[in-house]
Amino acid sequence: SGSRVGPVSRRAKMLSTHMAGTTFRVRPARLSEVAAVAKLWHATYFDQVGADQLPEPLQCERRELALYSPRVASMADAGTLLVAVNGSAADELVGFANLKLRGDGAGELEHFFVAASARGTGCSAALLAAAETMLCATPDFWRSSNRHRTESSVGGPAVYLHCMQGNAPAIRFYERCGFQRAGPVVHHVAMSGGTWPLTLLRMEKAAASPHIGPPVMEWSESIAGDEVVA
Repeated sequence: SGSRVGPVSRRAKMLSTHMAGTTFRVRPARLSEVAAVAKLWHATYFDQVGADQLPEPLQCERRELALYSPRVASMADAGTLLVAVNGSAADELVGFANLKLRGDGAGELEHFFVAASARGTGCSAALLAAAETMLCATPDFWRSSNRHRTESSVGGPAVYLHCMQGNAPAIRFYERCGFQRAGPVVHHVAMSGGTWPLTLLRMEKAAASPHIGPPVMEWSESIAGDEVVA
C-alpha cells in the first residue's frame, strides 16, 4: 500500500510543452474523464512488449474493459492521476500516469501509458517529466525519502517505476530520460480474487530537489523517437 500524494492541480495547470508542431498539456485528470482514461488504458495495455507473454489468467482479465474504470476512478478521486492532452485537438486525451508514495521512501510513477497516436512525438517525455515534477514537489515525498535513504540504488531520494523485463523500447526510453536499472522485483499485480506475482524490472532516478528547480519538459529527438509503452 502507498501514501496518497494528494491533489496536484495547482502545479499541473502550469505544465505545457510545444514539440514537433504539437502542444501537449499535462494536468490532473477530471472525474468526467474516467471513462476516457479507462478506455485508453485498456487499448494500450497489450501494446507493451512482453504483455502477450503474461500468464493466461492475467491476460484474460486485462482484456476486460470493465476492470479499468473503478481503478481509474479511485486514482482520479485521490487527485493523484495526471493526464496528457493534445492541445491542438480539442483536449484529446493521449496519455496518463498515476503518482504514489511508497513505504520504502520512494515515489512511484505508476501505470504510465501513452496512446499509439502520440508516440514518437515527445508526449511520453513530457508526461514523464511532469510526473517526476509532481512527485518531487510533494513535501511528504521528501519526509518519507529522508527516512529511507539507504533503500535507494541511487543513494538518495528516488523516483521509480516498473516495466516488463523484456520491454527493450521502454527500457531504452527510460534510460535516456535518466533512469537506471535497479534490478528485478516481484510485483503483486491486483486481480479479482487476490494478486498474481509478476517479476518486473525496477528503474530508479535520483529525485530533483524542488529547491533547485524541477526537471520539467526537457525534450530531444533522441528521446521522442522511441515508440514506447511502459
